[in-house]
Amino acid sequence: MALASLLALPAAVGSAVVGGVFLVFSTTIMAALDRQPAEHAVAVMRTINRVILAPVFLGVFLGTALIGVAVVVTAPGQPLAWAGAALYVLGTFATTVVVNVPLNEALDRAAGGGAAAWRAYRPRWTVANHVRAVTAIGAAVAFTLLV
Repeated sequence: MALASLLALPAAVGSAVVGGVFLVFSTTIMAALDRQPAEHAVAVMRTINRVILAPVFLGVFLGTALIGVAVVVTAPGQPLAWAGAALYVLGTFATTVVVNVPLNEALDRAAGGGAAAWRAYRPRWTVANHVRAVTAIGAAVAFTLLV
């Protein structure tokens, strides 16, 4: 259990950082983009979707998933380990891969990048982002309680 507690700390911090990034998107960035002309919102979101792939964010995002799984492996009978890993891996990581990334790719391919592209993208992306924020923060709580 000592190794699981040691691993739970970076899993908690990583989950909290990622959850915070997604929370800021849900509460601030998407609202700010909605106040812009649709073609500007699309252009900025396309840029954000490229810039977010920086090594620091990707390292935290992917590393937290791997560490979360390692927490379960080192404490397989611990419900908090399972809760934290499931919330992060399924709720945050898988939602990103299954919903947000395909929507980002569709936005990149959208012709013109105007109001129709933004209307098709924004509601679905934002709901999925809410899920990512809540589950990452929930994972942070579970991992913290395990420490």
